[in-house]
Amino acid sequence: MNHCFLVQIVLYVLTITSSFAETRSIVPPRLILVDAKNGDEIIELTDLSTINLAALPTRELNVRLDSEGANILRVTFGYDERPVYRKETSAPFFLAGNVGSKINKWTPSVGVHLITVKIDSLEPNGRQSSERIELLFKVVQAEVEVSNPAPTIFGDGARASTGISVTPKISQASGPVAPRSATAVLLPTYRINAGGDSFIDESGNFWQSDFGLSAAATFGSSSHAGNILGLGVYHSGRSSSLGPLEYHLPLPAGRYRITVHVMEPYLASKGKCIFDVVLEDEIKIPNIDPIELAGSGKPLARSVLVSVTDGTLDISFRPQRGFAIVNGLEIQPALGLE
Repeated sequence: MNHCFLVQIVLYVLTITSSFAETRSIVPPRLILVDAKNGDEIIELTDLSTINLAALPTRELNVRLDSEGANILRVTFGYDERPVYRKETSAPFFLAGNVGSKINKWTPSVGVHLITVKIDSLEPNGRQSSERIELLFKVVQAEVEVSNPAPTIFGDGARASTGISVTPKISQASGPVAPRSATAVLLPTYRINAGGDSFIDESGNFWQSDFGLSAAATFGSSSHAGNILGLGVYHSGRSSSLGPLEYHLPLPAGRYRITVHVMEPYLASKGKCIFDVVLEDEIKIPNIDPIELAGSGKPLARSVLVSVTDGTLDISFRPQRGFAIVNGLEIQPALGLE
């Protein structure tokens, strides 16, 4: 065969491959708060945003997922305690849905809310892939801004045009913070490195070594340094097949966002490691299969909102098939001052 002809074939194949690659989005998905009456964009929602209803142009709202260039098969929205709030299979993708050009109306209540989004897409090579995003936001109704407000994890200032503000998180290494006044307590943040030593991650957050783990439930801990060295909290973990792994953490009464970090570094097949995460005696994250959800040796994080009323946060990892595992826990205030 003529060598020039071979070169032409190769170049043609490379051109086709390049064209497929260009269809993939390099822009990360975004969640946009929109006016449900006309579809106008109000603001992009980001983690730890504060929405001031009094400063918005309308209360007839919805949230739209934007993901440029992605061949999306389905989108699953979760909202607060409902992991499957709505499923969408065709664009545009709205948290509260739409009927043709009519956007359904949705108004969040005052308080703290969690939105999760699972995006199932078709890759150029024909394989399916999944991506998950989540964000926590606070809704307030403040007609008058308060000068020099007491610090909160979100902040209460509002931009005049959008009603949304974002401020840095307040982070404490461990333990409750002393009251600032007789009625206000700054809720603590915990970051726990399960089965490992304390360390500081790349973002400057302090992770402390295991504490609060029930001795009766400690059926083993394992170091995964040989497999996943350099992955921070996923460097070590605890596992149990004989019974639940249970943490009992002292926390002031309040509402918290709990993020569970898990990774299965050894198994390669799904269905062999399935467990529930129980918070305050309620199954909040059922049937976690790290292999199915993330893949072997791939980090997986899931967040939920939980209210603590008795001064202790109870967390239980209950094996359903094979092992229950945990690599790390993050407990962050959802409301700040209460």
